[in-house]
Amino acid sequence: MKTYRWRISDGDAEHTVSCALSRLRGKLRVAVDGDEFDLPAGLFGLSVARREKLLLGDQKALLVLDRAGHASLAVEGEQIPPEA
Repeated sequence: MKTYRWRISDGDAEHTVSCALSRLRGKLRVAVDGDEFDLPAGLFGLSVARREKLLLGDQKALLVLDRAGHASLAVEGEQIPPEA
């Protein structure tokens, strides 16, 4: 299970976003500033693409999961690279 993590600066605050896809469970586990939630993501390798809107402080973000299971995050329209 691959986990993606991002750190986003918002003035004096820093936000963290992470997501991990479990194809066997068919769940995408997302955490925003420590609050975790699961989203359906297709069972047993049946891929489902998702787009989830997030709010990071006053900034709007979009988390995208493609059919191959790769995740990307854009904040206020700017792509944010995941941490290595």
